[in-house]
Parts: sequence; structure tokens; C-alpha cells
Amino acid sequence: MLMTTTTLAPASYAAQRNARFNTDNSTIISPAQRWRDTYAIYDKGTQGLIDHMLDMAKDEFRRRYPDTKAWTDLELVESREVSLSQLMIDSTMQRQLDIFWVLHLLNRFSALKVMPIQIYLDEDGNHLAWDGQHTLILLWIIATQVLCLEPDTVKVPVNIYKSTLKSQMRNNFISLNSSDGKKMLDPIDIFEQQVFGVRIDGSTDSVWREAERKQQHVESHNLFLTAKKFGDTHMPGAISRINEVIQLGPDTVGHLMRYLSRTTQGQRPVVEKEMVMMSKYLDHCKAAKIKVDDQYVDDLAKVNLQLFKADFEPTGPFWAKAAVAYKNWHDGQKVAGYIPRDVRAAFKNEPLHGMPFYLAQLRKSFAHKIPANTSNSPFWPAAEDLF
Repeated sequence: MLMTTTTLAPASYAAQRNARFNTDNSTIISPAQRWRDTYAIYDKGTQGLIDHMLDMAKDEFRRRYPDTKAWTDLELVESREVSLSQLMIDSTMQRQLDIFWVLHLLNRFSALKVMPIQIYLDEDGNHLAWDGQHTLILLWIIATQVLCLEPDTVKVPVNIYKSTLKSQMRNNFISLNSSDGKKMLDPIDIFEQQVFGVRIDGSTDSVWREAERKQQHVESHNLFLTAKKFGDTHMPGAISRINEVIQLGPDTVGHLMRYLSRTTQGQRPVVEKEMVMMSKYLDHCKAAKIKVDDQYVDDLAKVNLQLFKADFEPTGPFWAKAAVAYKNWHDGQKVAGYIPRDVRAAFKNEPLHGMPFYLAQLRKSFAHKIPANTSNSPFWPAAEDLF
């Protein structure tokens, strides 16, 4: 009897990125592995840039500290010291590593600015960093790549906290990284910590639980949240503008994610203006108490794809058509003497002008209810200027 084998399709990039949230345990990783894993995310061109910047930063360090030949020459703050090789990173308690921030710190290194790594001991006695990841990676680079030392031969200052209550440490991490002298947490960093807080710590904080519900919607539609600093905003399913995800309610985020999955079709990242326009439209629907369900969203995506390929790129067909409609409207109003003085002739690729055009188009092409126009602009396109 012939045996048949089934080859599983590789997981999408979005699924791979979201997989880190699908755990109820901490993910422990060494500084070296943290650097390698983050470095591997970038394309060859960006990796080449990182290599060049790292070489330049190491040269700058040697220029500024020509007498630093041994680890003890750094004169780091005195605290309890542990071997660099003992320190591991609890990656679920930290933001994602920003390699370019580490290079920035290396270029401007000052021993007086190095603060002890905040760590806790797990039940196996492992020294796990819950804050100070970028400082730890910085010290790892200086030890292993500038001074060419083995990690187990150098001592790193740490503060050991006698607690394993992760929810408390996670709150402290967010608070401590919102003050002067620290790299501020970006919105995506805070969002990710909230998701981890629910899935790993079992947090019952209402805001955090809402964030986790939103992440469920993102994952279920094969999309993922990211930022420019992570180097993957070009990947299919990437959402690099998360303001709307943070501001909208979980149900509206669910509708938005369904729409985006239908229009991107796993082939492209989400465009910033696409996020702005469609989140605002769905939010207007909610305010107008219009019932939005899966069929509504699917039909909305279908009509956008048919009319202008759901392309909200600044140079795409939607804004080009809307700009012509605006010019014709403005010229007509000016001739008739109706144009208010505070209305400019220039068209803006923003909801101010884009939403009136979009709503007018939907009135013509969409079979469902749509919200009223709430734009501050009096612009309303002529029927002949629509798709």
C-alpha cells in the first residue's frame, strides 16, 4: 500500500509574529539570542546597515575610551553583581528589542548612565531581567564584541527584586519606562505588555482585557500589529498604525480587522490612510447606531475592491478621483459665489475631504445604511464625479 504524506503550508508571517502571544508562560532568552533573533527580522540591506552602524559605534567607543581594556575599567555603578552569562531576558516582560536604540546607546556610552538591570529569580534560580533589556544588550556588546571577553568572566550590576508577581512587575515596567532618561514605551510596546499581562499574568484590568480582545481579532484575521522600528511593516498583514486599534472598542476593531483581511487578502500590508478612513467610517456607523455585522463588512470590502481596488494609497485611485471631484465642486461654488472664505482650494488626502466623497460614493454604490456626513467641510461631490 502506497503511503501518502501531507505537506503543511508554512505559517503566514502574521501567524509567526502573533505566535509569541500564544503562551501562558514566560519566554526566557539570552542577550546573545535576543540580538540574533531581532537582527534576523530585518532584510539583507538593513542588516548591512546595522553591521556598518555597529562597527562605527564600536570604533567610536574605542576612540572615546582608549584606556578601557578590561571590564573593570568601565567603573559601573556598584550594586549586587552577577555574571553576564547568568543573566537572561524574560521577553514576555519586555518590549521588543530595538537594535537601533542599542546602537544609539553604544555611540553615546557613559558608565555613569548605566543603571543596574532589574531582575527577579524564578523557582529554578534563574536571573531574569524584567527591565533593562537594552542596557543588558549594550553591556553584552561591549563585553563580547568590543573587549572580546567571555560572558562568564564579567560582572554586571543588578537589582534583585524579591518577588515573582509578574503583574506587579509589568505595571512597574510600564511606569519606569515613562520617565526622563529612559527610552519611552511606544503605544505598541504598552499594547503588547497589556496582552501579555492578560495571557500570562491573568490580569483582570479592564483596559488590559480590552487590549487582549482586540489582539484576538487581529490574530483571527491573519493580521499583525507592528511598528517601523521592527523592520517588517512591508510584510503582508502588517498594521503599522495602531492608534485606531487602541482608540476603538473591541467590537469595532473586530469589524475593522475583518474588513482589512478581505481587502488585503493576505497579499499586502495595511496602508496608513486605509486605517484612518475605514476606522473612522466604522466608528461613525457605531455612533449612528447602524447595525454592522459580518455581511455588512464583507459587502463593504467588496464594493471598495470593485470601485477602486480598496486602494487608499496617497497616490492611488481613490484620492485621485476625490481630488478631481473636489476641484470641480470648489470651482463651481466659487463661480456661484457660495464658497466660504475659510474653505481652501487645495484638496487634502484626509477624512476632512475624503469622507464626504466616500459617503457620497457609498450612497450610490452600497446597498446598506451609511452614516451621515459629519465632516467640517461643505464639500459634496457631484454625481458625475463619482466612480
